[in-house]
Amino acid sequence: MITGSSRFGNLLLKKDGSVQVPYNVRITQTFEDIFGENVDWLSEEQTVHNTSSSYGKRNPSAILLPRFLCVRGIEISHSNSSY
Repeated sequence: MITGSSRFGNLLLKKDGSVQVPYNVRITQTFEDIFGENVDWLSEEQTVHNTSSSYGKRNPSAILLPRFLCVRGIEISHSNSSY
């Protein structure tokens, strides 16, 4: 299960074509729902993500990932317009 929350700078694109600018968007989906057959595209632009642990012995490591991905059919479980 993956849970994510994002604030500021989100756009909620609705099925009817309208666009809402919510304060907070929350998703709760299975890994398969996000990275299974619903992936529409991955960006060519890449970014580095730190995978190092900040606890115990430090062993710097990172992975290179697509900067953006587009996923179809993700359910938004919660959306607020303000605090």
